[in-house]
Amino acid sequence: MGKWLPALILFLGATLTVIFRQPMRTEDRINLNLIPPPQGIQRFTFGYDEVMADTLWLRVIQDFHVCENAKDGIARMADRVNDESICRLGWVYKMVDSITDLAPRWKLPHSRGAMLLSIVVDDRAGATRIFQKGLQRFPFDYQLNYGAAYHYLWEEKQPEKAAPLLIRAAQAGGPPWMYALAGKLYSEEGKLDLAIEVMEQGLKDRKNEKSADRIEKRLAELKARREALKKP
Repeated sequence: MGKWLPALILFLGATLTVIFRQPMRTEDRINLNLIPPPQGIQRFTFGYDEVMADTLWLRVIQDFHVCENAKDGIARMADRVNDESICRLGWVYKMVDSITDLAPRWKLPHSRGAMLLSIVVDDRAGATRIFQKGLQRFPFDYQLNYGAAYHYLWEEKQPEKAAPLLIRAAQAGGPPWMYALAGKLYSEEGKLDLAIEVMEQGLKDRKNEKSADRIEKRLAELKARREALKKP
């Protein structure tokens, strides 16, 4: 049986990918009948948790812009009402949560998944949970602390949580200006400075063009707000 396990795991992974994958969407319609992984998925991996985590990650990055609660399936900042998050613990969050359970030492879905939940999906609660999970496992990781600082400051409006995370990011190898920025986080200018830096950093990875396009739009809005703030 042992020699057949790898093949069996790959077969199960491929089967789950087909199950989770929905029919191709049209240009103007998003299919939102997305199925998250079942609870206790670890029972079906036969010890090949990382293989299953890879499979689920390959699946979720195909639709990392989906938000079930949005009217057309894609969250847009302009659709926010009273600055409330549009999505809450949706399909993308459930996928990332399962991946980080299956592969707790894999940093990428913790840092990248949390940031995309925050910026692209607009799932504030989901992003907070993944950031918290990641910071517990990788407390001195630069990307996690930097991203979480942005999230707590800009999305959660909690500068008291963002400042120590930014300092820890600087201690983990970040540029010296982060120390100075940490002291400005309670001002509107400081919030915009951090948000713009995070957005520009995110644009360096253009593998997901859908995400990049939305980040560019958000970046332009933030820069316009900063310029308006500087005017007398």
